[in-house]
Amino acid sequence: MDLVVKAFLFKSDNSTEVRRLHLSLSRPGEVSGKFRQLHSQLAAIFPDLKEKSFIVSWKDSDGDYVLMSSDEELLEALSEIENKQLKVYITESPAELGDDATAALFPARAVKRKTRGPWMRVSEEEAGEHSVQDEKGWKTSLRDLVPTMHRRWAKGHIRQWRQKHLANGTTTGSSDGEKVVKVTAEEANVPPTYVKYLDTQVFRLHKVWAQEKPGKIEADFEEVKAAVPQAFQNWCRWYLKKTFGPNRTPRFRAEKNKAELKVNEAQGNDSKEKKKAKDSTGKKEAKAEQESNAWKKEWKAMRKQIRDAVSPNDREWTKKFIKQWRLENLAEADKSGYISKSSSSSSDSEGESKADTAKPKDGQENYARWLGLYLTQWHSNQKDVVLNQNTKEASDELKQIKDIEVPPSYRKWVKFYISRVLSKEKKDKQKEAEVLARRQYYRWMVLFQKKWAANLNDVTSASSGDEAETHEASQKQETSELNDVKKPRTIIERLQGIIDSDGEYENEMPVPPHSKPPSEFRHWALEIFRSWDCVTVGHGLPAEVSTTSVDEDVERELPPGVLNWMRKAMARIQVKRLRAELREARKQKEGKENAGADGDKKNSSQEGSKTSKHAHQE
Repeated sequence: MDLVVKAFLFKSDNSTEVRRLHLSLSRPGEVSGKFRQLHSQLAAIFPDLKEKSFIVSWKDSDGDYVLMSSDEELLEALSEIENKQLKVYITESPAELGDDATAALFPARAVKRKTRGPWMRVSEEEAGEHSVQDEKGWKTSLRDLVPTMHRRWAKGHIRQWRQKHLANGTTTGSSDGEKVVKVTAEEANVPPTYVKYLDTQVFRLHKVWAQEKPGKIEADFEEVKAAVPQAFQNWCRWYLKKTFGPNRTPRFRAEKNKAELKVNEAQGNDSKEKKKAKDSTGKKEAKAEQESNAWKKEWKAMRKQIRDAVSPNDREWTKKFIKQWRLENLAEADKSGYISKSSSSSSDSEGESKADTAKPKDGQENYARWLGLYLTQWHSNQKDVVLNQNTKEASDELKQIKDIEVPPSYRKWVKFYISRVLSKEKKDKQKEAEVLARRQYYRWMVLFQKKWAANLNDVTSASSGDEAETHEASQKQETSELNDVKKPRTIIERLQGIIDSDGEYENEMPVPPHSKPPSEFRHWALEIFRSWDCVTVGHGLPAEVSTTSVDEDVERELPPGVLNWMRKAMARIQVKRLRAELREARKQKEGKENAGADGDKKNSSQEGSKTSKHAHQE
């Protein structure tokens, strides 16, 4: 990877020269010898640095300038860059400058806030009492004596303490918008004495700023203070006063009594235990998921290994050859399912736009011969129609081609590519065919339901008219009873005629058996027929299927074999329903007749008893 380096050269006349350069890295994190390379490139692009020694520095997240003189320091700088751009700041070494230039560049190193940098310096009088302390400047010296990781940990620890103990802890800092890198005490390798010293010092200083009494110092604090380096103590005091001292008065949170503290502590322990149990469960689930998905990583690595074994030029030439071979050797019915998607279905990282410009492989004859034979064999196994090719001869010739002519790595990649990409295209084609067939099934069902409902109304009206003419002289009640029985029988006879017929209609030629609809359609249609009321059009179909836009020309839309099967299947189901209704009607009629006979017997017995009584009286 190429890293963009933006270099700023600060000259003795207070001018700045800016240039860009590229630093090549083999991979992220490997910077062996890269600082020397960067140093030589900087000396080459800046004419003023030729045959001179100079100092290279970079700006960290705290806004401080850190010297860079080794590969390790370069790696630390790379860990904090953004947008793959490293900014370095260059100053000439004091040994290469005169007294005036040295005094101009390094008078005091006293830095004003928001104007930090070697190009914005103040005079010795403006800098204060520390301006002549050393050549680097008193703030720079104070910072450099404390390790970077210790400073980062201390900044984060101070902010956490303020958020925990102060009600206005997030609004009283002068650098609340400053980017702070979170570092734990273990990562910074900080001793426990640092933590206790910093907690005590921060508490006492904030009490003073809040104009409260800081309280007595613990007896062991002096021992803790003695174990902490003086440089760390000085830097902590300076950082606290610079960042938080001059701002708004801190306001401590209200202290809780001991009972509340115990309750909160117990609740905190319970929540910690629950969180710990939850974390352990989550870790187990994450581990199980990781183990279950391990095969994906292995599969991805294997795919990459197979692909990288063949050069990109060979892969592009092979794709182009396969596309051309299918155009020339596949039948039109099979060709359309592959060619229309070949350019978009490939999941390799290389684009198809490069295939047209790919150069042919050296020894193209052997590769083309083997590839053509393999494609013939593969498409034959897929039941595709291959023109002007003999599958058996292709299999025999494939065995005769040696590995020297076509390497096994190339063969493996071709088989992998064809089985993964072309098989996917075949499956997509089958899915499209299933969708089209399902739409055709919906259309057939709507057309049949319309036709059947219309014919059923005609049968009902005709049968009722015939029965009315036949029993014109009968009484109205008897006619109604006869109609209730004979009307279903007439419909059954008409339906039975449909079942017994060979063709679509009684006077039509028989329909060949092979013209029946597919078994999938037959099972689906029978389920709808069993619950259909023979009136509602669109029953059993999805809501999005339109029943009004279908062509009314049933004979043209419905194939004869499909219509014949649907009529017979629906007739059988309807006959079963009507016969069940007839049986129920007979049972009800017999029940009424039995009830009438019982009533007549009772009346006759009562009349006989009255007659015998009168005879006895006489």
